[in-house]
This record gives sequence, structure tokens and C-alpha cells, in this order.
Amino acid sequence: MIEDQKIRVAKLKNLIGKQSIAAFCRKFEKIDPNYISQILNGHRNFGEKAARTMEVKLGLTPGWFDERSGDVWPFASITYQEYLRLDAADQHEIETLLGLKALKIRESKNN
Repeated sequence: MIEDQKIRVAKLKNLIGKQSIAAFCRKFEKIDPNYISQILNGHRNFGEKAARTMEVKLGLTPGWFDERSGDVWPFASITYQEYLRLDAADQHEIETLLGLKALKIRESKNN
């Protein structure tokens, strides 16, 4: 349980990056900078319920904070923060391109 919280906190720190907590929170509705600060400083638990709620608020896939992978954000050409600053049309274009690539990979596995 404690290990899960440590991983969630590390992933949250990675999402915030070098920007301030306040700057990060301004990008999202209903995320209190004080709450984020308390999580990062260990004054508040980042349990499963809090992680699921945070994923919804940040637009992440359910369970994202609990996924174990080597890289938190897998793309070298753009940071997660830069991606979030893109308008909805640009985000959609990126997701469409990734979806097409994933489909190609799936099809090649089936052949």
C-alpha cells in the first residue's frame, strides 16, 4: 500500500515537472494547489480513491497512477505539460495518429 502511494506521488511530481504547483493546477478545474502540495509533502495520503478522482480531473485513463512502467510519459518530443497546453484539435490529431499506429501494430500481429 505504501509503495503504491509512493509511485502515485512520483508520477504526480513528474506530471507537474518544473512548473509550480499553482501553475499546474490553473490548467485544471477544481484542483486545489494546497491539496496537491499536501499530497507531495506527505501530509495527505494519495490512496486509490484519491488517485481515481485525480485521474478524472487530469483527463488520464483510469488506473494511470497505478500503472508500472519505466517511463511515466513515453514521448521524448513533447512533455506532458506541453501536450496539455495544446488545443483540443491538436490533442485529437495526436491521438488519432497514435490510434492509427496502434491499429497498424495490432493488424501486423494478427497476420
